[in-house]
Amino acid sequence: MGNIIKLNSFELKIGYCFNNKFLIKNALTHPSTSSQKKSISYQRLEFLGDSILSFAVAIYLIEYHPDIDEGELTVKRSNIVNKKSLAKCAKAINLDKYILVGESINKITEKMLCDTYEALIGAIILDSNIKTATTFINNTLLNNIKSYKTKTNYKGELIEFCIKNEFSIPDYTTKKNKESFISKVTLSNTQQTYQKRGTTKKEAENNLSKEILSILKKTIC
Repeated sequence: MGNIIKLNSFELKIGYCFNNKFLIKNALTHPSTSSQKKSISYQRLEFLGDSILSFAVAIYLIEYHPDIDEGELTVKRSNIVNKKSLAKCAKAINLDKYILVGESINKITEKMLCDTYEALIGAIILDSNIKTATTFINNTLLNNIKSYKTKTNYKGELIEFCIKNEFSIPDYTTKKNKESFISKVTLSNTQQTYQKRGTTKKEAENNLSKEILSILKKTIC
């Protein structure tokens, strides 16, 4: 009875009542628990929800930004669909209070919040349709996007990528030039130098990191 009441409370919070309670239970049950053995699992729901989320955000950006090109659209989407933004959104709907985790987990992380939010989207579309799932995304995320969106930390992602793939971590040289900053990096494997500008040192290095990350990813494909 307690679990049913708890689920009902959460459904009221998100503005959607599930017909199939099995779906919402799986969306909220982290793989660290021993009960994640069903065919419609947390990971499968997360995979589906991730695709639906990208679709909904793309439609939103196309409608609200009719004059910008695909490059700018990609940047705007990355500022919405990232771990920090989705974690903020998940906390706003109290998702952290409803995730069921195993005994080995002692902290609800941003990644867990992000993944569970995507799993919830996957559960909603299986329980209803694309329109309902999109409405949920609009109501919980996009209608409040100014509060949630964050710039992607490409420098951090680049460092993680280099460590994981055993690449040399780039050495940044960043200097102020009049009203802006210019950051430069010479890649050790090609000895080619790349540079990007930004209004701040952090922005210049982040812009440069994004480009280098894209270049390095192509080398391992």
